[in-house]
Amino acid sequence: MSWCSGCSRARCSTIRFKLRWWHALVWAAVAAFSFVNCMWIAPSAATRAISIIAINLLVLGFILLAVGQTIASWSADLVEGRRRVRVFIVGAAAFYGGMNAILADRDLRRRRVGRRECRQQRRAGL
Repeated sequence: MSWCSGCSRARCSTIRFKLRWWHALVWAAVAAFSFVNCMWIAPSAATRAISIIAINLLVLGFILLAVGQTIASWSADLVEGRRRVRVFIVGAAAFYGGMNAILADRDLRRRRVGRRECRQQRRAGL
């Protein structure tokens, strides 16, 4: 058993996750933003870039929270095998989310360059 410093309980309740009311608010805000994004923001060509950037920042923020929680609760997990699996899962999710954000940004930049070239060709009469 691991003893928490500062209290006499075997597993300190401050380390364990407890669902709080504000977690539901965060979830509702993310769900509402995603719905509004799909229905009105993303279909508009003028705001598509802002939409992609906002979603990527949201995803990267949650990835950072997951990595932070994994690091913060590392010593509370007593099973070594589960520690390794946790690191693999969070690392894989962070890699996937990071690559997704990078590729989406790259695709967004490529589309901007493509539109710019099309406009230049139209102006030149090609």
